[in-house]
Amino acid sequence: MKEQVKSVSTGPLSRRREQKGCVVTLPSRQQSLIHQLGQCCLWNGGLTVGMMLLFQYAFLPLMIYISSYFFQDENEHSQLWSWFRNFLNSLFQICWVFPIFTIGRFVNVIWFSQIANLAWKHSSKRSTNSLTIGLLVADLSFSVVMQLVFLVQCTLVGYLPLPFVAKKLSFAMVSLLYALYAFEYKWMNQGYSINVRLAKVENQWPYFMGFGLPLAYLTSLSGNYFIDGSLFAVLFPLTIISAHQAQTLQQNFVFPLRLFGLSMVLSNHLFQGHEFIIKVGKFIFSLILSIATTTTFIVKNTVGRFLT
Repeated sequence: MKEQVKSVSTGPLSRRREQKGCVVTLPSRQQSLIHQLGQCCLWNGGLTVGMMLLFQYAFLPLMIYISSYFFQDENEHSQLWSWFRNFLNSLFQICWVFPIFTIGRFVNVIWFSQIANLAWKHSSKRSTNSLTIGLLVADLSFSVVMQLVFLVQCTLVGYLPLPFVAKKLSFAMVSLLYALYAFEYKWMNQGYSINVRLAKVENQWPYFMGFGLPLAYLTSLSGNYFIDGSLFAVLFPLTIISAHQAQTLQQNFVFPLRLFGLSMVLSNHLFQGHEFIIKVGKFIFSLILSIATTTTFIVKNTVGRFLT
């Protein structure tokens, strides 16, 4: 005998399932988490990566096929199509990919934070972060600057005149950075400062390098900045959830890997004695957060209609 549970969703598919008596409702937090993941995947995967693949492998071949009927000379058609293809690519990038990708960068800031908060609550834990709003903004601002400096450091390491070592070292550093991204939400809820968070990654670097390696590998396959960035936005929420469920090692590795040292020194130099830079950084951070919140509200109402 089937048990029927009242569904929270009001979509047509849910109503048909309810009529058949086969509706099973998930806990509210789990529903919210799945809903957030669905929105993130639909925007970053469907509207960005999906449309790019559709444009490259469906629209352009169709245009080649149609245009071939208007030219008898293959050389003339090939030359004209080469120019027209570049024009269509540029038009598509400017009118669709760049706006959607840019909006997604702001929206993802809020979505990632919401997914992290839901994952934290789902693990039945309470936040032990006792920092005030001002200290929290300062910590986040410093963390963002340090991570940007470290990302530049990763890029520069890749250009060292060491053919085999440079690329692998750069890849390993990016893997550590992605792991730091994922665990930072959890550690901030636990009240860990930026120094403690970095020390954890550096002291247990084999674990965190392995944790961030799949995401670093998958987001480097295409070589296209927009596709790689969109894939990161689709996969990163799953990494956040995994970080909240993961049990990190209690014992440090034999030797630490102090890769974040240079980035910390440079970031400290930028912040120490530069009150103007700190104020500008806080203003930019607050502005981005405001834009992200407003944009998320608009996108959430638009994308949410496809998930109900």
